[in-house]
Amino acid sequence: MAAAEQIVSENGVIILVAECRDGIGKFGGWLKQAKDPQEVIERFIRVGFTKDHSSKAFLCARALSKHEVIVVCGGISPEELKEMFFEWAPSIETALSQAFEIKGPKAKVIFLPYATDCVPIVEE
Repeated sequence: MAAAEQIVSENGVIILVAECRDGIGKFGGWLKQAKDPQEVIERFIRVGFTKDHSSKAFLCARALSKHEVIVVCGGISPEELKEMFFEWAPSIETALSQAFEIKGPKAKVIFLPYATDCVPIVEE
């Protein structure tokens, strides 16, 4: 999400496609305990890096505070994702439909395969 967050337009939609076969991971607790993404951000500023991957929670919260994030995965239930401020979609096609519903039919789309291995550069 960190790469997508850098290039998506203001109040855009990020679609995260991930298997998540082992669930959300340790950082999910940070999101579940918060009332909103901003609370996670403020907690990270106070506490900093922790063994339970607080930095991942911070990165998710930062994206969630600025954008709608739709997750396509099988390893996390829709209810658990909602608890962490994410939207859920059963397929990429459904997620794209949801995104176009939110942003309108003329919204632009960019795909970032291997997003964790890239640093996007946006040229105007």
